[in-house]
Amino acid sequence: MSGFGRKGLAEGAYAPAPQARFGQASRQPASAPPSYTESDAMADKRRAFLASERVREQQEAIAAERQPERPRQEVGLSDYAETFQGRVGSVVPERSLAMAYVLWFVLGQLSAHRFYLGRMQSAVAQVGMLFFSVLVAFTASPIVGGVALLVWALWLLGDVFFIHKIHREDWVQDHSVGAIFS
Repeated sequence: MSGFGRKGLAEGAYAPAPQARFGQASRQPASAPPSYTESDAMADKRRAFLASERVREQQEAIAAERQPERPRQEVGLSDYAETFQGRVGSVVPERSLAMAYVLWFVLGQLSAHRFYLGRMQSAVAQVGMLFFSVLVAFTASPIVGGVALLVWALWLLGDVFFIHKIHREDWVQDHSVGAIFS
């Protein structure tokens, strides 16, 4: 027994028409099934689809044989970095403003919030200023090191106000009417 059909029916057998409920007319006439049924129509559609797929696969194989093989290009880390930095057509993960503030609160001394928001140069400068001021304070001049440490601390505290601006500039898309039509 093969083919599609209702479970338990022999091939070529038809299920009885559903009985009408009390007070309702039957949806299907009680006559014998037509010679060309819906299952025959589906079988014809399936055969036509499979034939078209075979033709398409043959055409693709012929086209692949005609095209010369392209040399492989070396892909380096900088290629991946370019796509990550927001080039056209790349998917850049969203950055959360709340996460930036949490990182500022927990790991602000290491400029984790600036690294998270993609401001690498200023993050490295901020961390460098911290280490420079501590090094100068303990080795050369405590006054110069203390002043540098004070400037670093004010910069870090000022980031509370800068984080929102950085996030809006780099990570929030402008949905205004002028931005849409420009």
